[in-house]
Amino acid sequence: MFRKISVTNFKSFRKMDFDLTEGNIGKANNLALIYGTNGSGKSNLIDAVAFLKMTSDTVGNDSFSASELAASLRSIGSEGPMTLEFQFTNESEDGEYLMEFGPDGTLIREKLDYTINKNAGNIFDISAADGKPSATYSRQLYKSGAAKFVMDHGIRKHWGKHTFLSILRNEMSSMDPGYLNDNLGTGIMDVLDYLDGIIICRPGQENLGRTPLDRMPDAGAIDSADSYLLDGFAKAAETFLSSAFGEDFGIRYETEDDGDETGYMMMVSRNGPDGDFEMPIEEECLGIRETVRILPALLKGAGGGVALIDDIEYGLHEVVLDGIFAAGLSGMKGQVIASTHDTVMLENANPRSIFMAKNGKVIPITEIERTQRNHNNRNRYFKGVFGAIPESEPANLADLASQSFQKRARTSYNAWTFIQTEES
Repeated sequence: MFRKISVTNFKSFRKMDFDLTEGNIGKANNLALIYGTNGSGKSNLIDAVAFLKMTSDTVGNDSFSASELAASLRSIGSEGPMTLEFQFTNESEDGEYLMEFGPDGTLIREKLDYTINKNAGNIFDISAADGKPSATYSRQLYKSGAAKFVMDHGIRKHWGKHTFLSILRNEMSSMDPGYLNDNLGTGIMDVLDYLDGIIICRPGQENLGRTPLDRMPDAGAIDSADSYLLDGFAKAAETFLSSAFGEDFGIRYETEDDGDETGYMMMVSRNGPDGDFEMPIEEECLGIRETVRILPALLKGAGGGVALIDDIEYGLHEVVLDGIFAAGLSGMKGQVIASTHDTVMLENANPRSIFMAKNGKVIPITEIERTQRNHNNRNRYFKGVFGAIPESEPANLADLASQSFQKRARTSYNAWTFIQTEES
């Protein structure tokens, strides 16, 4: 779980610290709900974690490198390096990972601290001087000179455009698991596994996650050896949709196996005015589709993993969403970080789980104003107690429509008059 996320010169954040241990004495909170106006940076915070996941797997990716991605996300007009630092807890082990990028997006420093033999220590620290990377490693990182030789070669070839974690992952892909265990020490493989397990959901985009079902629970392709997972997820979706929407759903997958892969499409059945009916999930209403899309993330957070969901209210009725967080995630073992505009949840959420994005910062409401459980934080939010709400004074739409149509009619008349004059 994330304990703190700090970024500098990343998108709209010139400098931002997001502390997820509010009131928890250094321990990560299970839930963080982030509110704020449009453009306040809520989505950018989730993009920072997406950037973390993506840069750990760019070697061999023809679409982009870590440096290209960094250059595209740097704050416009900013000076100095772009930095991202993540403090996290993986099961019982604490870690801290730092990336620092130069003005052109080139990686200029990368550092990982993690548990070594039950004690905190530095796994690696790589920086560039005159374009040449220099690395220091924990003595426990490499168990053989051959492993160090391979990784040093990879750093000379790729580092700067790609991260050490990505280079390591690329080398791992061609290695036998037993060989890795024999040649790599410390918990660095656990860190990569932690990053792989994070699920990120953003409207209009494919989910980021480890498995096809994490990424595309509605339809896709999965290794035939893993196709048994479809029945389990279908059952979970059926139970969850029925409980969330208060009616009986039937969920199953239509599949087609070609030997190596199994294609799948979710089918939804329920009762309609003319009896039971079934349809592909893509033909269902937006609320049902969105609930299924974010369900892998909710399951991940409930089961002990980490999930981030942007605009979690997208397509969902506020009563359904409030029920999901009040009841469905009441026994959450992991962490869910969600950006939202839905204010119903403010009435029931623990104040320590509520954050406001404003002025390039993400701040817990307990730092903005003294807050107790008996306060109605929804009303206080609307009254502007926490800020982070738009100062809205919409123009009169009837007046705008009238002005617009009058101008259009006048233009048409003038054009007609000009034509008539030319003809005469």
